[in-house]
Amino acid sequence: MTEEKKTVKLFSIAAFLNDLGHYMITPIWPMFITTIIGAPVSFLGIIEGLGEAMAALIKYPAGIWADKTKKKPLIALGYLLPAVARIGYAFSSTIAWILPLHSLDRIGKGIREPARDGYLTQTIPKEKRGESFGILKAFDRAGAAMGPLIAFALFGLIGYQNLILLAVIPSALAVLLIILFVKETKKDELIKKEKFEFNKMSPNFKNAIFISGIFGLSWFSISFMILYSTQILNYSITSIAIAVFLHTVVSSFASFKGGKLSDKLGRKKVLIFSMALFSIMCFGFILSSWNNVPFLVFGLFAIYGLHYGMLIPLQNALIGDLSTSKVASSAQGAYQFIFGISAMLASIMAGLIWEYYAPTGIFYYGFIVSVIAIILFSIRVKEN
Repeated sequence: MTEEKKTVKLFSIAAFLNDLGHYMITPIWPMFITTIIGAPVSFLGIIEGLGEAMAALIKYPAGIWADKTKKKPLIALGYLLPAVARIGYAFSSTIAWILPLHSLDRIGKGIREPARDGYLTQTIPKEKRGESFGILKAFDRAGAAMGPLIAFALFGLIGYQNLILLAVIPSALAVLLIILFVKETKKDELIKKEKFEFNKMSPNFKNAIFISGIFGLSWFSISFMILYSTQILNYSITSIAIAVFLHTVVSSFASFKGGKLSDKLGRKKVLIFSMALFSIMCFGFILSSWNNVPFLVFGLFAIYGLHYGMLIPLQNALIGDLSTSKVASSAQGAYQFIFGISAMLASIMAGLIWEYYAPTGIFYYGFIVSVIAIILFSIRVKEN
C-alpha cells in the first residue's frame, strides 16, 4: 500500500469513528436537552446555532495556524475535543455546562477539518484528489448511518448517560489512530512557510470561494426538510427515519463515486451537477406542496443524499487544486469559513421564511439562490 493510500485510509477510518460517536448521540440529543437537562426548546436552537457558528469562525484562523505549525497535532486535538465534550455531557445536570461543552465539541470540528484537508491536499496528487476526498466523506457518512442504528438498539437497555459515555469510545479511538499511525507530512518539514494573504490569491480562487458562499446561502439545514416532510408522511417517525437513513446511505455512495468521477471529468462539471441536484430537490418539494404524494419524499431525500455526498468533498478538492501546498490548510479554512457562515445564514433565513411567510417558501428561496449560484459558477470559475 502506498503512503498516499495509507493516509487516506487512516483519515477515513478516523472520520468514520468520530461520526459514529457523534450520530450515536444525535437521535437522543433533543430529548436529552429538553427532558434530562430541562432546557426549553428555544435553548436547543441557540446551542446548535452557536455551535455551528463557532466551528465556522475558527476554521479560517485554524487553517492559517496549521500552515504555520505541524498539522498532525491539530488533527488529533480536533478529534480529542469532541470526546472530552461527550464525557462532560454525560455528567451534566444544568444548562450552564451544556453550552460551553457543545461549543468545545464544535471547536474541535473547526480545528481538525482545515488541518486534515490541507494535509490531504499536500500529500495526494491532483489526479487522485477527488477520489481521496470522496473516500473520506464516504466513510464519514457511513459512520453517520451506523450511529443512529446503534443508538436505537442500545438506548432502551442502557439509557442516556451510558449511551453518551459509549459514544466517547469511537472518538477516543480516532485520536489514538491519528497519534499512533499518521506521519507528519514531510512537506510541512521541508517547504518554506508562506504567509496566506487572501488578496494575493488568484481571481479564480476568489471566485470559487465567493460563489460557493452564494450557494451556501441556499443551503439550509436538513432539519427543515425533515420538519416539512413530517406532514406529508402523516407524522410517521418510522417513515422519517427511513428517509433520513436513505439520504445518509446514498450520500456515502455518492461521495466515493462523485470524487472518482471528478478526477476523470473535471471538478467543475461534477460540482455543477451536484449543485443542480439541490435545485431539483427544492423544486421537488415545491411540487409536493401542490400534490401531497408521500413516496415523493423518499426520492427527494435520495436526491439530497446524492447532492450532499458530492458537494463538500468536491469543493475541498477544487480548493486544493486552486491553491498551493504551502497554504493548503489556510485555503481550506478560508473556504470552510465562508461556506459555513453562509449555510448558517441560510438556516436563519429559512426559519424566518417558515415563520413569517410559509413553510413552502424556503424551497422557493433555496431554488432561486442555488440557480443563481450555478449560473455564476458556470461562468466565473475555471477548472485550473
